[in-house]
Amino acid sequence: MASASVLTPRPVAQSPPFTILIADDDRTNRMVLSAMLQKDGYTVCVAENGREAVALFEQQQPDMVLMDVMMPEMDGYEATSQIKALAGARFVPVIFLTAITDDQALVQCVVCGGDDFLTKPYKRPILRAKINALERVRQLYTTLQRQKEVLTSHHQHLQREYEVAKKLFNTIVHPGCLDAPHLKYLLSPMAIFNGDLLLAARQPSGGLHIMVGDFTGHGLPAAVGAIPMSDIFYNMTAKGYAISDIVAEANQKLKAILPTGVFCAACLLEFNATYSTLNVWNGGIPDVLIRPPHGGGCGACRRNTCHWVSSTMRCWIAAWRWWQSSQENASTSTPMA
Repeated sequence: MASASVLTPRPVAQSPPFTILIADDDRTNRMVLSAMLQKDGYTVCVAENGREAVALFEQQQPDMVLMDVMMPEMDGYEATSQIKALAGARFVPVIFLTAITDDQALVQCVVCGGDDFLTKPYKRPILRAKINALERVRQLYTTLQRQKEVLTSHHQHLQREYEVAKKLFNTIVHPGCLDAPHLKYLLSPMAIFNGDLLLAARQPSGGLHIMVGDFTGHGLPAAVGAIPMSDIFYNMTAKGYAISDIVAEANQKLKAILPTGVFCAACLLEFNATYSTLNVWNGGIPDVLIRPPHGGGCGACRRNTCHWVSSTMRCWIAAWRWWQSSQENASTSTPMA
């Protein structure tokens, strides 16, 4: 096997030097091409057949390959296929050296991985132009690969942070007692981090609080408001507060921390089995539909279906005095069927 010869690199600074592998079974062709490339300052390594070319490529890892088509032991087609496989994600241009003009043979050069052709006899200006063109493509490809690696690294870092945030978010904004056998619900948010809330918790007295909420926006910005809202709901419910007190506290808290234009529409329900009552507070959510079991009439209006409409369109950014004055209308006590 012919050994690679290392010469002084081109005046243009490159680190490491740009290396070209020449694979040709004709000694004269190898000498001519080597002289041309060395004069332009390239580092050159040579192989006498396809098998040597594959072995030398694996050892030297050149940046470009000049490949003859017809060679003993292994032709240029097979050698190119193996070299492309060894290169993996790295783009290594292959220029076929050929005197063949048959269309099918040229198509085969492209199919096996060739990137360009150089016809015999070789002309230095054409050779230089082809190498420079493919070198620009190779540099662009290398830049894209590095950028891809950087983006992949950033993505992995963000994914790790996402998993931590997801665990924290799910711990704080947990569903409470929604898994109770008498509760049925459907919640299908577009993302893990969202402003959709469906919470349920029991009072010390045995009553049940349920909250349906929707913050403006999507994704993480909307989810930020869900965390304090959930915390207020669970803590105050556990201490036995009524939904009117929870709404008042949530309104003050969210009004203080949320930016202008960000609000939460919500509906809170308070079930009291002891007194067979249902309290509903609705602010900005579509009408609450109450349908007694077995088609019986509602205890309040004797209808088969009752609608409790929204009376506070933007409950959390409403002025406190306005909300306080409308609280009585927004909270309605209804006998349960």
